[in-house]
Amino acid sequence: MERIAFDVVTPKKRVLFDISNSEKLMLFGLIGLGLLLVFGALFHKFYKLTILKYKVVKLFLAACILSILIGIFASLIDDAKNDLNVSGVLFFDENKIIFDYTETFPLSEISYIKFEIFDFKGTRSIYGYKKIIRANNFIVFQHQGKKHTFQVIITSDGHELLLKEKLIPQLQKYTKVTVT
Repeated sequence: MERIAFDVVTPKKRVLFDISNSEKLMLFGLIGLGLLLVFGALFHKFYKLTILKYKVVKLFLAACILSILIGIFASLIDDAKNDLNVSGVLFFDENKIIFDYTETFPLSEISYIKFEIFDFKGTRSIYGYKKIIRANNFIVFQHQGKKHTFQVIITSDGHELLLKEKLIPQLQKYTKVTVT
């Protein structure tokens, strides 16, 4: 059996305003547009003044709309934010599982392995092809009574196919394997 590797990931710690540039552009435009509407309504109600007569207000309105449009188009093209840190590598060998070259789990001592596969890097979104790093994939196994859970990235359809057609049948010789 050839050696198959998976990147093990952990979620990054989030900051309060951790947003991408395209989201910032869109928020700037929406907030500016909202302020323009509020001040326009207030000036019209109290002073009977239409603020759209002034060129500065028209330029600000155009800048807000342009900012919203650029934000929308940039979000369609831009890669999604990566909210994951690669924290190690999980290898599957002939008769063992190796985590980060430091921990070894012999397959003969593993009571079960469960693969939870939901998506892979490079998933096609509704906006087109994006190299989105998503990792809703988990490998769970029990070794000497202790349960180990690893969140992993499956890099492509081919990587998933290799897992299902080569790795899982090989692992079934040693232990109980389930795939969800």
